[in-house]
Amino acid sequence: MQKLQSALEYLMTYSWAILIIAIVLIALYALNVFTPQSYFTNLCTMPAGFSCTSDYLYGNGLVLLNIQYTNTNPISVKQVGCNSNQTLANIHTYANAIVMNTGTNNTFAITCYTGNVIFTGTLDSVFTGSIAINYTDTYTGFQQLIYGKIETKVVHK
Repeated sequence: MQKLQSALEYLMTYSWAILIIAIVLIALYALNVFTPQSYFTNLCTMPAGFSCTSDYLYGNGLVLLNIQYTNTNPISVKQVGCNSNQTLANIHTYANAIVMNTGTNNTFAITCYTGNVIFTGTLDSVFTGSIAINYTDTYTGFQQLIYGKIETKVVHK
C-alpha cells in the first residue's frame, strides 16, 4: 500500500508540473512569441540627404514610400523604382517631374518587382530589394541616380 501511495503522489506532482508547463506554452503561442514575423521591423535606408519616413507594402507589389529630402538644393525627381536586385528595369518614369525642396517629403506609389515579375506576397511575407531614385539638381542641372535598401513585409492584401 505504501508503494502505491508513493507512486500516486509521484504521478500527481509531475502531472501538475506538466499541466503548468503546457499552459505556459499555450499562452506564449497565443502571444506569437514563436512567430519570427512578430520580431521583424521594416528597414528602409537611403543615402545622405534622403530618408524613408514610412513604407507600406501591399500584397500586389504596390509600395507607398514616403521619402524626405534634406539636402540644400531643390531637386526634380524623374524616376523611382523598386526591384529585388539593383536594376533600373521597370523603373517608373513620371510624365511631370516631382520637385522636392529642402525639408519636404513626398509619398511615391510604385510597384516592386522581383527581377522582371511584379512582386506578389501574402500577408506578413517579406520583400527585400533596392529603391532607385533618378533626379536632377535644379541649381546645377546635374542628373543623379541613387540607390537605397528596403526590407518590408506585406501589411495589407
